[in-house]
Amino acid sequence: MDTWSQRGPVRVLIALAIAFTAATASAARIHVPSDYTTVQAAIDAAIPGDTVLAAPGIYTGPGNRDIQLRGMAVSVIGDGGSASEFLDCLGVGRGFCIHEGETTATLIQGLTLLDGYGGSGGTAGGGGVRIYGASPTLRDLQIEDCVSSSWGGGIHAHDGAPIFEDVMITGCGASVNGGGMSILFCTADLRGLVIHDNHASHDGGVIYIEDCTARLEQVAVAQNGCEVWGGGIAIWDEGSVDIVNCIIAYATEGGGILQATYSTLAEVTFTCCDVFDNAGGDYCGYLSNQTGVNGNISAYPLFCDLQDGDLGLHEGSPCLPENNDCGLLMGAYGQGCEHLTGVTEKATPAALRLAANYPNPFNPETAIRFGLPAYAAVDLEIFDVAGRRVATLLAGEALPAGWHVMTWQGREDVGRALASGVYLYRLRADGQARVGKMTLLK
Repeated sequence: MDTWSQRGPVRVLIALAIAFTAATASAARIHVPSDYTTVQAAIDAAIPGDTVLAAPGIYTGPGNRDIQLRGMAVSVIGDGGSASEFLDCLGVGRGFCIHEGETTATLIQGLTLLDGYGGSGGTAGGGGVRIYGASPTLRDLQIEDCVSSSWGGGIHAHDGAPIFEDVMITGCGASVNGGGMSILFCTADLRGLVIHDNHASHDGGVIYIEDCTARLEQVAVAQNGCEVWGGGIAIWDEGSVDIVNCIIAYATEGGGILQATYSTLAEVTFTCCDVFDNAGGDYCGYLSNQTGVNGNISAYPLFCDLQDGDLGLHEGSPCLPENNDCGLLMGAYGQGCEHLTGVTEKATPAALRLAANYPNPFNPETAIRFGLPAYAAVDLEIFDVAGRRVATLLAGEALPAGWHVMTWQGREDVGRALASGVYLYRLRADGQARVGKMTLLK
């Protein structure tokens, strides 16, 4: 007989559905600034499961810095993404303090944290975000121009299991370790990070890792430095660190990646990474050169615009899946600048810009990237050192405002290959001119 008492599994499913419906119905969306004028006031009014939505804008002052999550599983989300919502700390405090046992169900997403200060004393560290004894999820964040008087200019995490996804850290600094971020005694997952132009006074210009189990996947680390060890990444003491599909390049000082101490309990592995041209060496300390092992390479990444922090990849980059033996993307971004005149996602420049060509020296081709502040007719020409024009890439071509890329294969307009040597490239637009120099090697 098919009775209610015999339908145990069905009764359980119905009960779970009712509980889920009730929980969903009770979750609220709290809007800033329409419901509450500050992010902190909105969090204080929330209960676990609620979402705080910040409308596009710039938020400053008390209540919009040193924000506490109160140990709750809440989501704090920028309604328009990190390009639209800004928490500007004005050098007074940090963005978020997360230290009351928050779990990965606590989410911070879609915000830019500016000009944060990591404090001093027992609460020092983390000019943008300080995590202590907690395991939040941080996603789609930009952390810019933040500093710490001790650890972690952008982010400091201690004793937890945080998750970091699609986070950009740039222009940050630490007086001790981890100019970009420091991670101590954690189990940490870092994926899709871009960490550019950060500096530490001691170790780990970009990331300092100590006694952690950590996985770094599709992380792009470029143009960071420190005054002692590990201009890119510094790893200390025991723990396990897996570095997968990453780019570690162009450290300005201190080397690319350092394992500073030897321990039989410590293990650092590299898989399908590009580690290239780091001042002070690529693999330092107790690390052996991993080039040619497990798909690791050492080659020009061909970033779209390294100086401006655009770490998208030119179509010829060895870090794109179709151009390496792993068949996988290395770094955080895929192709971001087109073969001819594709506009990248970067904002329109305020003035005419001509970026350094990549690679340089080059063979067989190089990419020349330039930015227009407004619609203009553009000439882009190549000259030898005697001043003879040898190639014309653009002749009065009308292009829209934004960033554009042209490639040159080291040939004259008639197709004849040119000899090795130094060549000049000149950009002209709207009555202005910019000139760069490059070297063809064969």
